[in-house]
Amino acid sequence: MATTRRAGPQARLENKMSFLDKVKSEFDKAKEGVSDFAETARIRHEINLLNDRKAALLKQIGQQVYTRFGEGHATPEVEALCQEIAGLDKDIKQKGEDIARVNTEHS
Repeated sequence: MATTRRAGPQARLENKMSFLDKVKSEFDKAKEGVSDFAETARIRHEINLLNDRKAALLKQIGQQVYTRFGEGHATPEVEALCQEIAGLDKDIKQKGEDIARVNTEHS
């Protein structure tokens, strides 16, 4: 006859502890993953802030170069681009006048 061994209180306690240890281990892994995700998100946010500042500085440089072009002091490397911007400015001004005309005609 085979005898079945019943788990005594000590064995049940060990099984519960083993289960709780596994749960705690998985929880710690998940917590670490969330922490890594938060750190990555924080660093990406910092990169975006740096890129935004860089774009603002590049915009300022461009505005200064274009202002110098308007004053007759164009840098040869960017003169063609400045001339294109001047053409766009003229087109934008014309479109604004077109809007004003349309609004005046329909009033």
